[in-house]
Order: sequence, then C-alpha cells, then structure tokens
Amino acid sequence: MSEPLPQEVPVKDTPRIAPWGSPPTPLLPRWYRDNVPDVRLSAKIRIENSAVITIGDLESFWDGKSSPIGYPARRSLLHIADTYRPPASLPVIPARVDRAELLDRPLRTRTANTLLRNGFLTGSDSLSLGDLLAIPNFGMAALLDLMCVAEAAPLVCLNTPVSATASEPSEAPDTPADVRYQRTAWRELVDVLEVLLAAASEFHGAGTVADALELDLAELASDLGIDRAADSHKIQDLTDVRILDGVIDAIRDLQATLPDRKIAILDQYLYAQTRKTLEELGQAFGVTRERIRQIKNRLAAEIEERVGPEIAIVAAILSRKAGPLVREGDLRSLLDALFEGESAHDPAVDLTRRIVKAALEYDCVKGVCANRTAREVLEGLRKHAVELADDVGLIDEEALRASLPDEEWRRLFELSVQRCGLVRVSDQLALRSTMRARAKAAILTIGRSATLEEIAAESDLPRTRVAGLLAGVQGIARASKTKWGIEDWIEDEYEGIAAEIKQRIEEDGGTTTMDRLIRELPKMFEVKEGSVRAIASTRQFVLRDGIVRLAEESEVTLRDILEVVDGVTEEGWPYWSFLVHERYFEGYSLAGVPPEVAHALGCPQNGSIKAVVSRPTGCRRVSVNWRLTSLSGASVGYISTALDRLGVTEGDRVCLVVVKPGVVEFRLLDSEPRHRGRGRRRRTERAEMATAEASDARSSALLERLKRRRRVL
Repeated sequence: MSEPLPQEVPVKDTPRIAPWGSPPTPLLPRWYRDNVPDVRLSAKIRIENSAVITIGDLESFWDGKSSPIGYPARRSLLHIADTYRPPASLPVIPARVDRAELLDRPLRTRTANTLLRNGFLTGSDSLSLGDLLAIPNFGMAALLDLMCVAEAAPLVCLNTPVSATASEPSEAPDTPADVRYQRTAWRELVDVLEVLLAAASEFHGAGTVADALELDLAELASDLGIDRAADSHKIQDLTDVRILDGVIDAIRDLQATLPDRKIAILDQYLYAQTRKTLEELGQAFGVTRERIRQIKNRLAAEIEERVGPEIAIVAAILSRKAGPLVREGDLRSLLDALFEGESAHDPAVDLTRRIVKAALEYDCVKGVCANRTAREVLEGLRKHAVELADDVGLIDEEALRASLPDEEWRRLFELSVQRCGLVRVSDQLALRSTMRARAKAAILTIGRSATLEEIAAESDLPRTRVAGLLAGVQGIARASKTKWGIEDWIEDEYEGIAAEIKQRIEEDGGTTTMDRLIRELPKMFEVKEGSVRAIASTRQFVLRDGIVRLAEESEVTLRDILEVVDGVTEEGWPYWSFLVHERYFEGYSLAGVPPEVAHALGCPQNGSIKAVVSRPTGCRRVSVNWRLTSLSGASVGYISTALDRLGVTEGDRVCLVVVKPGVVEFRLLDSEPRHRGRGRRRRTERAEMATAEASDARSSALLERLKRRRRVL
C-alpha cells in the first residue's frame, strides 16, 4: 500500500527551512551529494527541473521559486536513498544538542510522533542512522525527513563553544590592524585544533597529526561541539599565501636565467604539447643528441628542486578532484579554474600550467583521461571484456561492471567503456559495431522475437541483409516464418515448413494428417495455409486421402529431359533457355531450373554439385542445387562470370546446355540450336497447361471459401 502524503508540523520560528520536498530544504542529505554525486535521477525528478540530472545537481534545484515536488518524485528519492543507504554509523543528530528543538522544525507528523513516542526527543547522545532505523515504524521516508530538515537548520549546542584559555602576549601598538586580526584568528583556531587533536589521540588512538588527519575530523568536531567554532574561521582570514603564486614566481625567475637553448628544450621537449625528438633539437642547436639529453635531465632536476614539492601538492589535489578517470574537457576545466585570473599570455603561467599537467600523469585516449592506476585497471577491464564477448562481440555488461574494483569504479563505468574503445550497439555493449553484432543487439534491445523489418529499423541495416546475418549467429533462431529471436525465448524453433512437416511425420510414426499440419503450422509459425498445402504437395512428400508421408527415392518420378527442355544443339545436347535479369550479375542464383536438367547434370535429390563451364572458357564452376521441397524447381548459382564473358545484358535470352553430367555450357539463343520450333511449341503447351492449373487452383480456393462461409452461417 502506498504511504499517504505527509502532514506537516507548523513551523514556529524557522524561516530558512520548509517541510522536506519544499524549497529551500534539501531533497537528499549532504552524505549523498558527497558520496554518490554521479547517480542519475529518475525522470520523475528531472521533469521538475531539466538541468537536474544527477544527485550532485540537486544543490542547484531550489531557486526559492520552485514548487514542492510531487508524490511520485518523493517515491523516486526514497528508492535512491534506500539503494545507496549510508553506513549505519553515520551520525544524524550530533551529541550535546537540544533535541527538543526538533518539535520546532517542520517535520512530518509521523516523524515527530515516532521520535516523541520512543523517547528520542530527550537526551544528548549522538543518534546514528542505525539507531534511528531501529526505531519501530521509522523508515527511509522519516529518515530523509529528519536528515534534510535538520541539515537545513542545525540544532543548537547545549555546551559553550571552546574559548581561549591561555593568556597571549599583547600586540605592539603599531602592529597593523589586519595583522593583529590574523594573529588573533590563528590563536583562536589553535585552541580549537588543540581540543580536536587531543580527542583524536585519546579516543581514536591517533599518535601523529597524520593519524588524526585520516579520521573524519569534521565528525569529531561535531561530536565535541566545536564545529561552529571551526566554521567561524575563514582560511582567507588566516593566511594570504597561495601555493600556485609561489610556483609561478619560481618558474618566472628560472626562465629569466635560462639561455634560449634551454628554454627551447623546456618548451619543445620536456613540457611540450607536441614533442620534438632529441635528434631534431640537437640538429637545431648544432650539438649531439646525447648533449640535449644531458641538458634535459639537468633542467628537470632544477625544476624539481625549485618547485617539486609545491607541484606535487597541486597535482595531488587536482588528481583527487578529477579522480582516476576524467573526461578530457573536465580535466581542462580543472586546470582553467586553477589558473583563473592569471594571464594566459604570461610565459611563466603557460609553462607552469604544462608542468602541472605533466605532474598529473594523465594520458587521454578517445576523450577520456586516465592516471597511472586507472590505466592498469582499464587494461584488465579490456581483457575481461574480450573474454566475456560472444561470437559476434556482444558483452555481458553486468558481468563486466561487476569485475570493476569497487563502487567508485562502477560509477565510472561509462567512461571506462569509452576509454577502452567499446561501443554501444542498440543499447548493448560490444567490442566493435559489426553488422552481425548490430543485428543480434537489435533483437536483445527489442526484447522479444521480431520481424526482419523491426530488426532492420532498430539496427539501421538493410532488410535484405538481416536474415543472412542472423542465420550465422550462434544463439539466434527463427521463431516463425517472419520472426527471429533468441533461442532461449523460443519454445519451438521454426526450421521451415518442410522441416516442420517432416518433424510431425516422425512424431506420428511415419505418416501425419493434412488436418494436423493445417491446424498447427499456420498458428505456431505465422505461415499461410496455402503454403503448407503447397509444400506438402512437392516431390518430397506423398499426399493421398489427407495422409502425408515422406516419398521414397524410387517414388520421385522425372520426365524425359527432352519433354522439358527448349531444344537440342547441333551436337545433340539438350538446352534450357532463360531470360537474363540484372540481379544475376549481382550474385543471385538462377531459379526455376527443371529438376530433369539438374538430374541430367548429375545433381542428386536434395543435394548439390559443382559443374564445370566448358563454354565460355575461363569461368568459375557453377553450383547446381536441387531440393525436392522447392516449389520452383532446381537452381544454378555463380553464373555471373559466364554471363559477363558472353557479353549479354538484361533482357537477352541465354541457353543452359547440358553437355554431360558435371559439365555445362552457356550460349546465346541466337546460335540457332536445332529443333528450336519443337521447343517453342512445348513451351507454349506448358504455358497453356500452367494457366489452366492456375485457373483450377483459383476455383478450388473460391469453393473452399464458400464452404467455410456456409459452415459459419
């Protein structure tokens, strides 16, 4: 059951906060912005503000004019909060605060009542996330309500902030006011830090300042009640030192003392965007390559001595901001922000920027920059992707994502994929965007068995190529005559009408009924009833009195070849003529060849052979295929070379001459073979017979429709 929309507690005197879900109170606690800023928000949130895409963008959501978000958006936030739940030890209410003030906050009635009933509005101990979720009926909705409202208006500490206890020497009367203020601020901060370090040592076992820095000092300061005292000191009031200014000044001094040759080595080799070789620099200055290398090493050592520690600090901070993997544009923006306010035309600034960039040790590939550690991880990720890829190069994305070292890397998954050169194909991950990968990925993206038209539209492939591509892909099968899908999705794989008829003949012990075929095949595989009847009537089967069985080889009868060919050559060889179409030059086979011609060439039933072309010379062998289930007869493939050598064009008529088994010739019909008139008469007779048969078929179909209509009536 959906949770009812919350009722709000009246606000007594908190003008800077509002109920959770209304501005200016946060939508998610600060922990989420600090730890999972890149998690994408659902459309239910983004519809309120299109600029808000990730959790990190939520800080800019409220502009003071926004309306409260709707209930669907709240449910989406609850789902995110529960999925990325903070650790149970996270303090929600710090120690030594007046919890009774929570009643003055605009908490939901249910949240306030639950805290009140369970005695959590009294006491001064810290309340962690685990403590709150252990309260009966206190779920994620109440937790977000409490954390966001308390974050928007922190509770007042019960203790008095730490003040200076040691007497300090008075300042000289002539000390400037800003210096006196800075010294006073330092003394006050030292008092705060002294308490903080003492607590870190006593309660957390910190032995050195470095040990203390590894702790969450902000959390500790909050527990000690000195967080406000620490917040009151601005860094700019304590010091006016800028690390980067010192580096730029040191580089400027160095440049002023260097000769042109050394400056060129700095600009064109050590910290160059496009590096020249030591050989090229040596030739430019008339010295050896080894001499340039020696100067380069001394320059690098001098820069390290002058600004090495400061550069290391700047690089470490930038690396922490950028992370192990960062977009090239974002890294450039970080450098731009670091040097904001500095003159871009100052040679010292330009060189300092290049030195800092080199110290970062990022290299950029495909728009993504990786540090040294990241490059090792990505090398392993790429190898694992190859191992996970199937026969067309599609990758199990979930398995690949799970192989990353930790949650931070999983948030960088898309950048990792881009850097590794992997591609998205119809929402599927692949090693390369090949046509076979696109065809299979299209089916996976559609999520069901689909027609060739649907697959072609999703994959942006020509429809005429899709079936051929899918036929050779492992794990893909035909669900019906018109649809293809993943084998695991298909209960009964479609292998063609003839194969389905054979399967049912085997199931029924050697024979089956036409009624069963008509009842099952059209419904299961989306084929027409007429197609089923036509295939059952081919030479492959024997159909008598509604019973269908496989034909024995001896039962396949053929006419005399002279009864089906168009004539005989002067050598006494039978020939069959056909009209040339443009598609034959594009690799299409010649269909409709009489089975008697294929048999005369030595092609077995349901088999194929390669026949030699004796004329025209220099042609590749043609393939002869004869399937008893074919409605059009046999076929001859690879005839384009012979037609090219004959010099024929579309519309010409060519003779296929049966020289002997395994040998054919192709001739123009103009060569006037013998008995041509007899062949023409036979063709005319066959055409008349075909017309009569077609008329009978139409009449039979009409009669069948009338019978079905009568049964319905």
